[in-house]
Amino acid sequence: MMCKDYKKIFAYFGVMFAVVFMAIFFWYLPLERDVAAKRVELVMMQAKIEALDSLMENDKSIAERVHIFRDRVSALKAKFPTQEKEALKTIAKTAGQLKLAVTLMQSQPAIDVVDELNQPFVVEGLTCRSVVVAVEMKGSFKNVMAFIDRLETQLPYFTIRRFVIIRDTQMPGQLIISFELNIYLLS
Repeated sequence: MMCKDYKKIFAYFGVMFAVVFMAIFFWYLPLERDVAAKRVELVMMQAKIEALDSLMENDKSIAERVHIFRDRVSALKAKFPTQEKEALKTIAKTAGQLKLAVTLMQSQPAIDVVDELNQPFVVEGLTCRSVVVAVEMKGSFKNVMAFIDRLETQLPYFTIRRFVIIRDTQMPGQLIISFELNIYLLS
C-alpha cells in the first residue's frame, strides 16, 4: 500500500512538472520573445520620434518647419555627387594634389542602395546608388593618410574596404597602397 502512495505522489509531481514545463515552453518563452521584440521596436520608434522632434522645433510654424526640412535635405543632397564621373575626378584630383601616383582606378557598375524592404532608397526623387572603385596608388604613408582625410571633406559619404599596404621595393620610403572605395551617389 505504501508503494502505491509513492507512485501516486510521483505521478502527481510528474504531471505538475509536465504542466509547469509546458506552460513555460509554450506560453512564457514565446511571450517573452514577443515582449523583447516589442521593446526593441519601441526603442526604435522613440528614436525616430526624438529625431522628428529635433527637426520640428515647437516654437515654429509648419511652413517654417517645412522650409528647415527642405534646407537640410538640400544640404544633404549637395554632399552627394550625382554622377560617378564627378566622384572619380575628385579622387584623381585629390591624389594629384598630394603627389600620389594613381596606378589603377577602376569602377564597377553603380547599384541601387536598398532599404530593409529591398526597395530603392530615394531622397526627393533621387535614388541613392553605390559605386565600388578599386584604387591603387604609390606614395608615402603620410600622403595616403592625408588623401583619405581630404577625401572625407570632399566626398563625405564613402567607405573603404580591402585596404592593403605594400612596401615599394624599387623606391625606398614609398608604398604601394590598394583599396576599394564604396562611394554613394544621388542620381
